[in-house]
Amino acid sequence: MILRFAADGLSPWWVTRGAQVHSYLFQMQHSRAHFRYDSLSLQRALYRLALGQPNQEDFLRTLANAAPTRQAQLARLTF
Repeated sequence: MILRFAADGLSPWWVTRGAQVHSYLFQMQHSRAHFRYDSLSLQRALYRLALGQPNQEDFLRTLANAAPTRQAQLARLTF
């Protein structure tokens, strides 16, 4: 494997060009984890939006109280 570095030196050495990340999640239907997954995914997406923002707790609270359609729109921005 040959790793190439960007001329500006800002690309991390551990990233391989063309590589993809695959995530597999095995869940049992109707388990507590199954029902909480969507909620946790939304919380993770909102956290990503708030990272680096001033008053993160207030910002997260505002985003969490938004309408579900607005939350879906925000979640798409984080991926």
